[in-house]
Amino acid sequence: MKFKIKNIKIHPISEKLLKKGHPWITRDKFSENFPKEEIFLNLEINKKIYTLINDPTHKKIKARLFKKSDTPLKTKNDLLTELRLRFENSFSKRKELNLNRENIYLSFSEADFLPGIYILKLGEILLIQYYTLFYKRFEKDIESIIVETYTKVFNEKIKEKFCQYRISSQQKKIGKQNKFKNYEFNLKYEIEINQFYDL
Repeated sequence: MKFKIKNIKIHPISEKLLKKGHPWITRDKFSENFPKEEIFLNLEINKKIYTLINDPTHKKIKARLFKKSDTPLKTKNDLLTELRLRFENSFSKRKELNLNRENIYLSFSEADFLPGIYILKLGEILLIQYYTLFYKRFEKDIESIIVETYTKVFNEKIKEKFCQYRISSQQKKIGKQNKFKNYEFNLKYEIEINQFYDL
C-alpha cells in the first residue's frame, strides 16, 4: 500500500514551534485548509522533510509530527516498521527501569515518539488508548505488533488487551470483559474500562 501524501504550508508560528520540538499543529486558518483524505502530510523546512499524521476529525489538533528525516514515509510497510521499532524502544526503556510495577505506562504518546498512542499495563492486561482516528485503518496490524513486541521484550504473554479511541464520545472495547482486578503494593483494586475519562 503506497501512501498518497500532500505537501502543505503551515502558519509561521506553527513552523517556528515545530522546529523547536512542539509535536502538534493546532487549528488555525492554515490547518483548517489541510486536505481531508490524505493519510500523511509533508512539510519541508530547511531541506528536512517533516512527515505529519493528518488528523482532520480532531477538534483542536489537526496534525501530529511523526517523523523528521531526509525522505518521507512512502508505504504501509514503512509505517509499520517504524512503529515496531518505536514500540520496542519504548517497552525496553520500561524494562530497564526494573520497577516491578503492575500499573505502568509502556508508552506515553509523543514522549515515546508514538503520537496519539498510550499503552497502560495493568497486571496481565494491556490497555491501548488512541487519541487520534489516524490509526484506525491500521488497527489490527498495530495491535499485533504491540502484542508481539511485548512478548519479545518482557518474555511473557499478556492475558488480554483492550482498545479505546479517546476522541469525544468514540470508544471501542476489545476483549471478553471490561471489568477485572489488579494487585499492587499489597492492595487489590477493581478496574472497569470505559467508566471514566482516563479508563
